[in-house]
Amino acid sequence: MRIVRPLTMPIEFDITSGVKEQSAVPFERLTVIRRFEELSLAQICRGIVYFFAGWSGFSLTYFHRATKVLASFVDTSLEIYVVDIDCVPEDFMMSTFGHSHPAGSGETIWVRDGRIVSVVDAYLGPQVDAEVLRRTRELLHDAA
Repeated sequence: MRIVRPLTMPIEFDITSGVKEQSAVPFERLTVIRRFEELSLAQICRGIVYFFAGWSGFSLTYFHRATKVLASFVDTSLEIYVVDIDCVPEDFMMSTFGHSHPAGSGETIWVRDGRIVSVVDAYLGPQVDAEVLRRTRELLHDAA
């Protein structure tokens, strides 16, 4: 008789190792958020919040490409947050991205003085670099 044991997985997945592996920005410059309550948008002056889906190849690829672009901004006041997308409440996803469940498609927001000023729900292939660069420059250089 063969005994079948149920597979068990941790309830919480720590994105830290995936973030370290994929980031082109020094890890010390990133703030990794594993619980949504720890993200205080109101306290962000000039920042980017990337919603990291460790289970999505698109998310991993877009994160790496985005951080390659952001590496040129490490000496600025830019704040970079990486949030575990699986901890984000449905109401935030819906009001920000227009869908209640994570897509793992590179969801990113740019925040100025505590307000979301730009949103990307999904990057479109080769446009990742240009979009990240354009939106980040606007974030850092616009006074409005």
